Amino acid sequence: DRHADVHLRNNVGQNAYDIAQKYMDDHIQIAIETRSDDAEYSKSKNITTSKDVLNAQKHNHMVREMVRKLKCAVDGEPYVETKFKKPFFNTGKAN
Repeated sequence: DRHADVHLRNNVGQNAYDIAQKYMDDHIQIAIETRSDDAEYSKSKNITTSKDVLNAQKHNHMVREMVRKLKCAVDGEPYVETKFKKPFFNTGKAN
């Protein structure tokens, strides 16, 4: 978006996309904080709400889109944004 040169390469020949692709999985491994009236109980039982999971999925989608956009810039292809599709939760718990 800021018109950086996406074709620059580092000392081992990697461009920005190569680096982003390599480390993408590290960036989408976000910590999901548990929420409960009893924080100690929540922590001991590792309770995760559907809202926590949804927020993590939104974050992961955003990271993947940024990497995909970078690939399009490197390849000289047009970027078409993929909208986040909210998953279906049929219960109060994460599926």
